[in-house]
Amino acid sequence: MIYLAVVDPGVGSERNPLVIESEREDILVGPDNGLLVPLARSFGIRQAVVITNRKYMLPRVSKTFHARDIFSPVCAYLTLGIPVEDFGEPVNESELTDLRVGNVEWKDDAIQGRVLRIDVFGNIQTNIDAFLLERVGMKKGDQLVLEFSDRHIIIPFVEAFTDVPPNELLFHIDSDDLLSLSLNMGSAHDFLDIFEDMEIKVWVR
Repeated sequence: MIYLAVVDPGVGSERNPLVIESEREDILVGPDNGLLVPLARSFGIRQAVVITNRKYMLPRVSKTFHARDIFSPVCAYLTLGIPVEDFGEPVNESELTDLRVGNVEWKDDAIQGRVLRIDVFGNIQTNIDAFLLERVGMKKGDQLVLEFSDRHIIIPFVEAFTDVPPNELLFHIDSDDLLSLSLNMGSAHDFLDIFEDMEIKVWVR
């Protein structure tokens, strides 16, 4: 599948236009401003190139409309089977711009991540995305162990709040496709001493 994503306040600047191929053969096209990297990393990055080959752009490239002049034509050529490496120069994954959401690591059968934010309802959003959970085999119905600040809590991984009794903790996938920790009919933040940017670890019991 080919993904085109353009949220590009830096259009026309020195930021690079990218094509990223994933380990599962998805292709992501867009600016190197952090937009593509979290999803690409969750798929696994096979290769990335900076788009430099003008053969695959419109004849005139403006400073303000790269979605039209660069990214859309590149996507069209990709549908014709043009290899990713033909579009430009390879770039190392470590050089790509990330969104500064913190690193997520799969190590020793556990996912190490951190708390991204806590909303007004006390739901605790992590930087662990649904694609990574799928890749490592964590699934709805599992009992997950949450580790933070030397505490260990067993919490069910479920579809919806009502899958657990009132005032019980649950893990679920939120509307951003991220693993979140909530309390049915209450505030997980008030229930637990967890704060934004805190490191956490999650594994299957």
